[in-house]
Amino acid sequence: MAEGYTTKDIVILKSHQAIRKRPCIYVGDIDDGGGLYDMIMTLVDNSVNEHLEGYCSNIAVHVLANGAVMVEDDGRGIPITEIDGISSLEFMFTKLHCGGHSLPGLHVLSAGAGLATLCALSEWLTVEVFRDDRHWRKTFSRGEKSSKLTDMGRTFLSGDAPLLNSLHSRLEWLSQCTLYKRHDIRD
Repeated sequence: MAEGYTTKDIVILKSHQAIRKRPCIYVGDIDDGGGLYDMIMTLVDNSVNEHLEGYCSNIAVHVLANGAVMVEDDGRGIPITEIDGISSLEFMFTKLHCGGHSLPGLHVLSAGAGLATLCALSEWLTVEVFRDDRHWRKTFSRGEKSSKLTDMGRTFLSGDAPLLNSLHSRLEWLSQCTLYKRHDIRD
């Protein structure tokens, strides 16, 4: 009955490993474009949530020539303070179900697995945050950080500048959804 099945056979995956192993569980069909659409909407929904709360007036979505997608908004920017020695920005992109969507009274369009799913299924991801007069940047690859949170210097971005100059958050990434095959998922 249970012969040969022992504790040694139990595998514990990190969040990003589980997402990469079974992406359809997190983003839907990865062969018909639905998964990529879900990933884009995760970012757009975060921006729209900022708008519904009165913190964002402009949202821009760009599909770049290299196939990457960039979403920008002029919301408050992702917090960069530390939680247990790790920036809250890193938590949001590497831990499932992490973010402010559980706060009472918020208008929340989506409360799925969040940005960690997007990060795990991205060949690369660059996050730029303009917050508290500072410009911050952090990069990720396949669900893991690939750079430290970097202070890029002082910024004078304001809501009065043109759209692309007034944005407070910028996320650019290249999805791996189009690289996956239904029965041939590789890391």
